[in-house]
Amino acid sequence: MAEPKPLPPAVRVYVVAVSLAGGLAIAWSAAELVQRPVGLTWLVLLLLTSFSSSFAIRIPNVSATISVSETFVFVCALLYGPAPATIVVAVDGLVISFRNRNRRPDQILFNATAPALSLFVATHAFFMASGLDPAHGRPIDVGRSLIPLTLFTFTYFLINSGLTSAVVALQRGSSLWAIWWQHFGSVLLNYCGAASVAALIVHRSSDLNVVALAVVVPLMIISYLTFKTSLARYEDTTRHLQELNRLYLSTIETLAMAVDAKDQITHGHIRRVQTWAVGLARALGIREDGQIKAIEAAALLHDMGKLAIPEHILNKPGKLTKYEFDQMKKHVTIGAEMLSAIKFPYPVVPIVRHHHEQWDGTGYPDGLAGADIPIGARILSVVDVFDALTSDRPYRRALSDETALAMLLEGRGKAHDPLVVDTFIRVYKDIAPVEVDDTHRRTLDEIAAVAQSESSPATPDGSTPAAPRGADPEVLPIYRSLHAFSAQAVLADAIEDVARHLTGLTPASLVALYEHDASTGALTVAHASGDGAAYLRGARLAVGERLSGWAAANRQTVCNSDAALDLGDLPDPPPRSFRSCLSVPLVVGDALVGVLTLYAAERQAFSDLHRRVVEHVAQPLAHLVCGALELEKVEAATSPAALASLPSADEAGAASMTAHPDTGPVATVSLQLTGLLEGPRAEAAAQDLLLARAAAVLRRELRAADLLYRDGPGGLLAVLAHADADSAQRIADRARGTLRTALGRLDGAVADGTRIRAGVAAAPADGVIVDDLIEVARARAASAGDGPPAESSLLVLPEPVAVRQEPPAPAVAPSVRKIS
Repeated sequence: MAEPKPLPPAVRVYVVAVSLAGGLAIAWSAAELVQRPVGLTWLVLLLLTSFSSSFAIRIPNVSATISVSETFVFVCALLYGPAPATIVVAVDGLVISFRNRNRRPDQILFNATAPALSLFVATHAFFMASGLDPAHGRPIDVGRSLIPLTLFTFTYFLINSGLTSAVVALQRGSSLWAIWWQHFGSVLLNYCGAASVAALIVHRSSDLNVVALAVVVPLMIISYLTFKTSLARYEDTTRHLQELNRLYLSTIETLAMAVDAKDQITHGHIRRVQTWAVGLARALGIREDGQIKAIEAAALLHDMGKLAIPEHILNKPGKLTKYEFDQMKKHVTIGAEMLSAIKFPYPVVPIVRHHHEQWDGTGYPDGLAGADIPIGARILSVVDVFDALTSDRPYRRALSDETALAMLLEGRGKAHDPLVVDTFIRVYKDIAPVEVDDTHRRTLDEIAAVAQSESSPATPDGSTPAAPRGADPEVLPIYRSLHAFSAQAVLADAIEDVARHLTGLTPASLVALYEHDASTGALTVAHASGDGAAYLRGARLAVGERLSGWAAANRQTVCNSDAALDLGDLPDPPPRSFRSCLSVPLVVGDALVGVLTLYAAERQAFSDLHRRVVEHVAQPLAHLVCGALELEKVEAATSPAALASLPSADEAGAASMTAHPDTGPVATVSLQLTGLLEGPRAEAAAQDLLLARAAAVLRRELRAADLLYRDGPGGLLAVLAHADADSAQRIADRARGTLRTALGRLDGAVADGTRIRAGVAAAPADGVIVDDLIEVARARAASAGDGPPAESSLLVLPEPVAVRQEPPAPAVAPSVRKIS
């Protein structure tokens, strides 16, 4: 069995005080009975009281009971005076405690002493008001003693129920009157009924009337059964209302989760604000249950109107423009109008409507000031600001509690109610919310993931997207350029060329490509071009941080936010001031590849057309970056040992491919690396590494029907089925271009001494037997130059497909003009 929670200090002091006072009353009564005995008849009433207490009825939701035993207590008090009645009610309290299995000493003491103290005071009040003396045993005339009898009943009831209500109110932090009225208001009828029955029994009698008692007991039983049935119905109704309330709250929470999921900057904000607001309300002394529930619901729904705010405004990092802020301000009136259709049992709508009002009247939407602002809205305003300041944002890290509290103090008496601010500063640690529960967080993540996937610019099948139909003619050269570079996988050259085009088409003067490392979750500047590019190279940030990190985390474009939010945190920021940026995520399928970010010196530099252009460019660029990263993985995985798995070129003739009208053309590619064989062994190892890299490149370009062989110490040979001379030449040029890029990563001596030669032969022009094609390709490789592949960096090469037959498009240098 779990240990009971210790009582709060205030409750403990109160229980001890009541127990001491009741204990003194019991002690006085015991001494009085010893000094002035009243006979033994009162012991019959003690037994009847203890027995009938088993018919006690528990009051719903409160640790209190009522029973028919009150009748015998009243009879004892009226016939024999305060002393025996106090002992009887104390014993009755102990019996009820043990029957209900109360094991806490403080609870047992309170149950025995609180009723004893109440009856002790009420009995003395009765005899003082009636002028009777219980020691003389005079008969009681109920008609003449009606007013004292009424005083006795109400005094006992008010003290007894008040003592119990006080301990419950202290434990719950609720209003004493609210607890008393909710749970003890109807109990007065039980006391009045018990007093009436007792009056019938003692009327004109100075001792216990057994005949009257025998007549009255059946009525008491009927009364008990009737009251028990009424309470059972009340309990059923209460349970039903609680279930409806839970359903109602669940519906509210679902609506709040919808807002939380759409506002991707503030996940968990609504739930935290609810906890802060309810805790602060109680700390301010708000006890009325309806007001607490109104604040609880309004805290969940205060941002409901954001469902009607465009996402590019709602999720924009950084400062909003005046127009955007005017649109954002509408969420309070929209939210209030939406919620007005719901018949809330609490004043929820005014809190939602006015939670952005300010104490000095400068807030919105109605410019209310001071106490005219609903108290719930004033509470919500403070906790809303504090949670926003102490939460991470894509453009800044969370502020410390001390900094946030200092900012609240600056707004004290201006933006916020001074009393609310002072109380929050005093209690904020005690009412701090716990982390969002796992179920709630998983639901939010799932909703956000769906929203992000729907906004992803990638094509559904993950293929390289074609140029958009109706796209601006100036964008088409960039598409052709990206397709050409995709063939070569020379990322630095491709980004440089794209950056040149984008700085010509847009106001940007600096372009940065951030690559995403899925293993670490970091974004690294892989290439930067333009003013201040050297200051960005190698810069790192986490996904979700700053502007580019926010675009990556949310897979959404950031347009015209302050570039300082991205560049200001760099250890060595560029000397030139950039005031706006355009950041677009690069996504292939479901995978984040990186972010393309453009920076401009002017504020609000990028138009919607600029944004659309860059988003269109980002699609093929994402595939280019993805291909380059895959190639790097292949390079990291290649080693000279991988060459051992390649068959020798001597086996190529065994393939017996021939050019035939039914089988299609055949081509061969010979790739030779020379210049390292005379060097030391380290250079030979470098050559093997390059050859392994070349094999990885060729494997990536070849199809399932193509064959790859090792051709001597420094050569590779590919036999291509269904390929013409143009297709074979493009494959050779791609491989040679990639290898020349890789040479730059080796030391100068190795790079200067290496020669990369390629030769191509195709049927039927160069023969129809594979052996003949191999010899022609080798001969052409031996006599070929080692410069960069012809036309490798032009912008308008056609999309490379290994088996395409059409000739390459002519190389044309496109003109560039700004898009306005």
